[in-house]
Amino acid sequence: MGAFQAVVKKATKIKMAAPKQKYLKTILAGMDTPAVFEEIMRTLQVRVGDSAFTVVFKALVVVHVMVREGTKHVTLAYLASHRDFFELRGLLQGGAAAHSGVHLVRRYVDYLRTRAAEYGRVECDYVRDGAARLKELGRSTVVLQHVESLETQITALLRNKYSQHDLNNEMLMAAFQLLVQDILALYNGLNEGIITLLESFFELQRADAQRTLDLYKRFVQLTENVVKYLKMGKAVGLQIPVIKHITTKLIRSLEDHLRDGEAGGAPKAPAEGSNAYTETQKQLELVREQKRLLQEQLQLTSPLVQQLTAAQPAAAPAVPTGYNPFFDGNSFAQPQLQPQQTNNPFLSQAPVFQPVATGVPLPQAPLPPQHTAPLPLLAAQPTNPFAGVAPATNPFAAYNPAQMRYSYTQPELQQQQLQQLQQQQIQQQQLQQQQLQQQQIQPQQIQPQQIQPQQIQPQFQQQQQQQQQQQLQQQQQIHQQQLGYLNQNLIDI
Repeated sequence: MGAFQAVVKKATKIKMAAPKQKYLKTILAGMDTPAVFEEIMRTLQVRVGDSAFTVVFKALVVVHVMVREGTKHVTLAYLASHRDFFELRGLLQGGAAAHSGVHLVRRYVDYLRTRAAEYGRVECDYVRDGAARLKELGRSTVVLQHVESLETQITALLRNKYSQHDLNNEMLMAAFQLLVQDILALYNGLNEGIITLLESFFELQRADAQRTLDLYKRFVQLTENVVKYLKMGKAVGLQIPVIKHITTKLIRSLEDHLRDGEAGGAPKAPAEGSNAYTETQKQLELVREQKRLLQEQLQLTSPLVQQLTAAQPAAAPAVPTGYNPFFDGNSFAQPQLQPQQTNNPFLSQAPVFQPVATGVPLPQAPLPPQHTAPLPLLAAQPTNPFAGVAPATNPFAAYNPAQMRYSYTQPELQQQQLQQLQQQQIQQQQLQQQQLQQQQIQPQQIQPQQIQPQQIQPQFQQQQQQQQQQQLQQQQQIHQQQLGYLNQNLIDI
């Protein structure tokens, strides 16, 4: 298995998610080498023929990214000469009804196949080349051919419809973002071509003039459909320019001009200054203004193809600067969407993510409650078990473990507290030992004349010393338990 073959398989894994950026970057980087490009396309063709819906759809997304981001025209030229690339062998093997979501794949395939076929026919990709190419064509017949090609591509794209519920799916959302940016560029080219034809409408031959009129009528309806399609993009947070509805008043002027023409010849242009000429120029100017506003908004919201090296990092501001959803991080804010009914039967397989706990819960007992604020040293705490305790009394008598508060977010501070507690333990032991030594020495220092023989009770003193030693041992055991408790807290951290 070749290196790029493995990368393509990883980019099109069966997991319901968009292809990962690292795999797309590797694929795009290999397109400049013909042998590597051939290997990538052969592997993608195998993935398109897979029987799993997610594998096929992600392979189409990778192809779409290569068309938009890869070496210019290379992918479209390959697809135009390999018409069997989009054959869905595996997905349709058991019948269309057996595969949920197959209609989504078919519509996506139909659009990409149309893009490739139209590129092979007019040898121009207006998504990458821009609308200015239409001004360079010259002859009206050639311009008509290119404008009709743009209309065909937009019509195929508009069939790829998604509901808001569909777009909760990350994989479908990735394809939709690519489609939205395509339709903006294609519509901009169509708008430019329509205006180019209308400006020369009165000089066209009758056949070309009739084709232009029919094309303009379809353009008006197509604009309505584009506006509706882009509303879904706005609903999911994409930056969409405002496209106004096209005036229909110009149609009557163009129809009148054709009716007044001589049969078989070129229609006569209306005389300059006449009402028909004035009305036609007025309506044409409205169309020009619509084109100017659209181009300004496209420059602000959706620049044309950016090179991969200019992709924004993940930490960049949320202002969108490019179209590619894989290389801009979260360049489009996606609000939470309300579930809607959808005809997509495959959406039931999309995972629904629920918030889950990412930490290990601490035991409920006997650990004390957590405290997230930093604490001063233990000696300054009012619950310090050694503060204000007389040496002769039990230093742990007032100690209550339930009153201790430890910060599980401050391991260094707890280490200091543990060390201080150990030092205090040593001091307390030393004090206790000194007290016992003093009690043993005191009977020898007592003046004989001050003590009556009958008051000395050696057996009683011996019992008292044994009790004190037992108390000291109990105190040491309690202290050892406290140290073990603190050590356990540090381990839990």
